[in-house]
This record gives sequence, C-alpha cells and structure tokens, in this order.
Amino acid sequence: MGLFSKYKIKAKDIKQYVANYGGCLATKMITQKGLGVNYMYREKPDNDIDSGWRFFSGHETDDYVSNPKNVEVYDVNTIVNYSPDIMPFLDIEEGFALERDLETGRFYLLKNDEKTKFDLDYAVSQLRKRDEDVPVHAKLPVKEDLEKLAKELGLDLESDIPLDYARYLLTASDVSFGVLEPVQILYEKSRQDYLPCLLEEMESLGLGGKGMPVCSDNGDIYYMAKDGKVFLYSADDSRDVDQWDNLADWILNEWILNKG
Repeated sequence: MGLFSKYKIKAKDIKQYVANYGGCLATKMITQKGLGVNYMYREKPDNDIDSGWRFFSGHETDDYVSNPKNVEVYDVNTIVNYSPDIMPFLDIEEGFALERDLETGRFYLLKNDEKTKFDLDYAVSQLRKRDEDVPVHAKLPVKEDLEKLAKELGLDLESDIPLDYARYLLTASDVSFGVLEPVQILYEKSRQDYLPCLLEEMESLGLGGKGMPVCSDNGDIYYMAKDGKVFLYSADDSRDVDQWDNLADWILNEWILNKG
C-alpha cells in the first residue's frame, strides 16, 4: 500500500481548479472518506502560506476535530477537487462561514452563526471573473438606458423594479458565461433575452405582474419578485419549482454552479 493510497483521490488524479490560494486545514472525513465539504469557514491565516480556510464534512464530532491526527494541511486546490462547488466562495473575507443545506445542496453564508444574505457586489465579482470571450459580447447599459426603457414600458424604477435587479443590469448584464443568457435592456437583433420580450413571455405564462424576468432557459423562466427572491417557473409543470433567497444567491448557487 502506497503512502497516498488512503486518500479517495490519488495525487495523479488531482486537477488544477484554482491556484495561488495557499494552504488550508481539512479533515480526513473529506479526503479519506470522501464525504465532501459541507461546512467551511475562513479565519485569520496562521502564516504567509495559509489561506485561513478550514473545511469540514459536517459529520465530525468535537472529539474528532480535537484529535490532531484527524486534521491535515492541504493546498486549497486539493480540497476543491473533493467539492468543486466551493470555488465561487473562496474569496469570501475572514470571519465568514458557509454551510451547505443538505436538502437543496446549496451553500448559505453565515455570520456569527446566523444566515445572512450573499452580497450582490461579491456575486457580480465572481461572475465577472468567469466572463467568456465570445464573438459578440452584450453591451453594458447605463442608468439613462434603464430609465428610458422603464418609461417606455410604463414601469416605475422604485416600485416595479427591485434595487438589486437594477444594480445587476447596470453592473453585470454584459457577462457571457455558461448556458444562460440573462435579460438585456439594450436591444440586439441576434439575442432573445431583451427585457420587453421576456416580459411578454412571462405574460403568456400567466406570470404578468409577479416580478421581473432574470432570464429564460429552454422555455422555463427565472424571475425576481418584488421582495427580492428569485423563482424558477417551469412551463411544463405550470408552477414555480425552485427559489433562491436573492439575486446574489441565484448567481452563485444556480448560474455559476449549475448553469456555468
């Protein structure tokens, strides 16, 4: 038996997902039992090569973690190989933790052990890192473009359009990433995601007045309600089949992780 045969992923099979994050601590529940990452937090680094990240499967007891034989030092990239879906969260600042909801599989941000909303600026920064080089890139609108289109559609910027929705349009609606084509407010003949067109699609599905369209996906539609939650409406089921706490949650847990 070789020295590294105890690990679920052999050294030769480790893929390069991320670089230059440094080291971290992780339990053998992840690397030897292959249970994956379900809880993670970032603290002040111990040294210059420490990222501050600490990864757990969520199945560890206090006694287990207290035994130094059960926790080892790894490169962050090694742990990403066990749970690639932690990648969008690696830039979160010190003092935060993330916990996976085992029912939905999504990560939720924790601050002082309480769930807190993902920050839209952070989600947009992660999205922009993944912007793809495509032949025809969407253009990023300015506030005057949004005001003009809202007036044409008879929409009030304060009461009809959620603030985070407007912020997304003005900071990230030019991003091309994965299989989704989120809503645009600048008309381009080659695109199917023009806001007036998606509003008409929502109307045809019986969703008129329920919120603002985020994007369509093979006949289904993601939309943002006035309370900030994002829903997925299934045309086949004629109902909402999924939801996210806010637009940042949708960007990180749906667009980047599942549709990227």
